[in-house]
Amino acid sequence: MEANDPNRCQRVIPGGQCAKEAVPSEKYCKIHTAGCKPSDPLRYYILTNKVIGDSARRHAASDEIKSLRDEIALTRALIETRLNSLQNETELAAAMPSLYQYLMAIEKLVSSCHTMEYKLGNLLDKAALLTLAQNLITIIDSNLDKSIPNRDTIVEKIAREMFEAVTMQENNTTTK
Repeated sequence: MEANDPNRCQRVIPGGQCAKEAVPSEKYCKIHTAGCKPSDPLRYYILTNKVIGDSARRHAASDEIKSLRDEIALTRALIETRLNSLQNETELAAAMPSLYQYLMAIEKLVSSCHTMEYKLGNLLDKAALLTLAQNLITIIDSNLDKSIPNRDTIVEKIAREMFEAVTMQENNTTTK
């Protein structure tokens, strides 16, 4: 069932909006019809709003550090909705203060999320990436047929490109 389908159950569950069909003339499916009271009405509204649709879910890519990721997703959904509502440059200029506040909130949330992921070991540092690259090169080297012409040159080229990719990724991460 599509995210914006008006017949979709409006209950928000840990994985997002329930994908079951709502009972006719009800907001919820058979499972969620009885005693359905969201604990955070604003968050519930944003996640189930027909205008926003699945925007919040698209922004929340991972289950790790879910509460921060939810907040990032909701803030991005609000920005997206606000930008989509603008009709001209005058409206954009008038909306800039609130958009700026949203962007600052996202910056803080992303920074906090990144710090937590790093502390939890969910992010690899340069040394770990280089070790991983070296292990991959060893795997490639051991699985390539020895009779391939220019085999050593190919393996060296792959190793160099992996090292450059790790270095480029590190440079991109430190400039953000």
